[in-house]
Amino acid sequence: MHKQVSEYIKIDTNERGACRKSENGRCIDTDDVFSLEEQRNVIIDRDPIANIVEVTAGHVEIVGDEHVAPVKLIEILQKKSILNSTEPQRRADLNLLLTKVYGVAN
Repeated sequence: MHKQVSEYIKIDTNERGACRKSENGRCIDTDDVFSLEEQRNVIIDRDPIANIVEVTAGHVEIVGDEHVAPVKLIEILQKKSILNSTEPQRRADLNLLLTKVYGVAN
């Protein structure tokens, strides 16, 4: 680990039951890509400077795609003070940006 790194965040996603695409209330494309077990790494998880966050979210909910903006990831990074919180008067600007980048707003 580089001496300048004093803390890092690791996001584990509990993707069980997550659905990427549904039709008539039925999941037709699961968003369960990686199990929690696949995301575990004993060396990293035991590192004293690791800040592990487990979130219930499908894979795409975190990484985003052309149908889903990574709103949950943004919220986590804001709660951890890695990103500044979105001020109420700037939410429309953030939605516009997310729409331009991902085709959808939060």
